[in-house]
Amino acid sequence: MQDTLSIINMFCPLRDYNPFRRTSASRLLSVYAEVIPYLNSQDLVTCSVLSKHFYQQTVQYLWKSPQFYQISHIHSELYMFNRFLSHLPNVRRSTQEKIEHINLSTIQERLYDRVNPDFFRLLVLYAPNLRSLNLSSASFFHCRSLPTDAWSLSRLTDLDLSNCPNVTDDMMVTIARSCRKVARLKLNRLFRHKGRGIAAFAAECDHLSTVELIDNTSLSDEGVVALAKFRHIHLHQLDLSGCSELTSTSLQILGKYCAHLQVLSLAGVCGLQLDDLKKLNCIRNKTTDLDLSRSALRPIDIAQWISQVELNGLVQLCIDFEVILIILRQQLFICAPKLTHLVLSNASQHVHISFLYDLIHMLPQLNRIVVEKQDVETGFLLDSYQARDELTTETAQAFNCQQSNVAVEMRIKKHMDNLNLEEW
Repeated sequence: MQDTLSIINMFCPLRDYNPFRRTSASRLLSVYAEVIPYLNSQDLVTCSVLSKHFYQQTVQYLWKSPQFYQISHIHSELYMFNRFLSHLPNVRRSTQEKIEHINLSTIQERLYDRVNPDFFRLLVLYAPNLRSLNLSSASFFHCRSLPTDAWSLSRLTDLDLSNCPNVTDDMMVTIARSCRKVARLKLNRLFRHKGRGIAAFAAECDHLSTVELIDNTSLSDEGVVALAKFRHIHLHQLDLSGCSELTSTSLQILGKYCAHLQVLSLAGVCGLQLDDLKKLNCIRNKTTDLDLSRSALRPIDIAQWISQVELNGLVQLCIDFEVILIILRQQLFICAPKLTHLVLSNASQHVHISFLYDLIHMLPQLNRIVVEKQDVETGFLLDSYQARDELTTETAQAFNCQQSNVAVEMRIKKHMDNLNLEEW
């Protein structure tokens, strides 16, 4: 960092720059080489047209992660993506090999503007070094997008298929066999996913370490059992939030075989039993982030379990607000020496500010507390009559100003049951 600052301080554009002097140009390029990793896509495009030397330094950053929404002031990102696909077969192979990250999550089709139906085949053919592919919310991705012949993305490590309405188990089986290096996988809110897809990734991808399966409401025990039983997989992060069809069968096998889990979320898992928690051996030593909110278990059972187990490695814990109230009322002891982040979901509408002082007294090592409240339709009336000693966004900010040891954050979650005019 000192070398970079010394180079920049030595160069003054108004005093030193002379386009006819080679030393000035070389010094400018040396400064640009240090600054280029921090430039956005629009600045990179502008710099690339200054000269041949600037283009040579900039082109690898432009092609490494194409940003279709930032490279044009006139056309939409859908238009720019289709233009990118039309030119991709004609560029040099060395340029094609620079493509590593592609994000298509923000591209939306219109009535008369459609994504090139061969987009996935073109990426497979002309982006051999692709490492990260984000297809989240890509409604244009379906079974006809996959190549009919044998294909492979041998260097793909990050894959996001969340919110893809047309993705099926059969598609995921095909993708898993062709993308064997995937390590981080997101399959959130795939309501047609029953388990064969994640089982295929568990069987084919030896490097699988992070898996997100949020709100897979049709996911059965088959997929989780496959994740647990393939012993060559060292799973470190697993998010099963909202997987309502899971039972104790898969959760107990998960606790038996997945001893390396560092991040585990079981929020909203209806089949979770108290015995399942006791058999999750990873929680005692390896797990640093644990989410047990929206649990079907009784709050008293979760509170007593927390007080009986040693959470030696836990850094962040997410539980329901009622659970922490029981722990405070019964003065239960929590053995979590590294716990610094606490997230409390489903908090009641009226919480006294003294709750924070009691919580910090019990867990003095905390440095961040997040309280999540559910928004109600009569909230605009309640705000007018709230007492000054009640925990609100304003009182939380005042509490943060009074001290610097603990940061308190209030989150208001909006729950839309009916689509009325105000919510529209």
